[in-house]
Amino acid sequence: MKSAIDEVGPLPAADRSRLLQRLTTRRLSAGDHLLRPGDPCRALGAVRHGVMREFYALPSGVQRTKAFAVEGQFVGSLPDALCGGASVCGVVAETEVELQLCSAAAFLDWMHSSDGTRRWGLALLERLVLTKARRERELVSLDAWGRYQAFRLAFPTVEARVSQRVVASYVGISPEHLSRLRSRQRRPTSPSDGRH
Repeated sequence: MKSAIDEVGPLPAADRSRLLQRLTTRRLSAGDHLLRPGDPCRALGAVRHGVMREFYALPSGVQRTKAFAVEGQFVGSLPDALCGGASVCGVVAETEVELQLCSAAAFLDWMHSSDGTRRWGLALLERLVLTKARRERELVSLDAWGRYQAFRLAFPTVEARVSQRVVASYVGISPEHLSRLRSRQRRPTSPSDGRH
């Protein structure tokens, strides 16, 4: 959790200590859910080991991957925790995972408990807004190749640790299309192929 906190911004030692004291460790097997769509968001935290995936479930049962969280990153759905009620997304372990978690209610209370935690909380929300804007820009303005390259840049350790189906879901293409993109990447480029 310490690295996840530091990645967001500075936090007074006393405020950090109060958050760390609220944490518990939880282990999940691949396929276990931290949050299911429709359930209230009860826990927020950070990944100590493994890969978590945040997704939306369509009425057809198909899942669309929203984001990943790996070592040293926050996990859970802060927007769902802030709204209360039924969550619109789910969070599932893609590998064996070890998490450090705090109840969502306790985390939100802590975020408003001092000037230091309020500043840090604002920095966290700013990061979420910027991440959301980047993801929307990728989906709207990039082709499949561009979205695949953006995925690899944003999550450099994930591709080797999750299924091709999950990567394809994030990029917004079929697994077969992803396989073609990967083949394209392995081919040596030449000046005549239009890519430099």
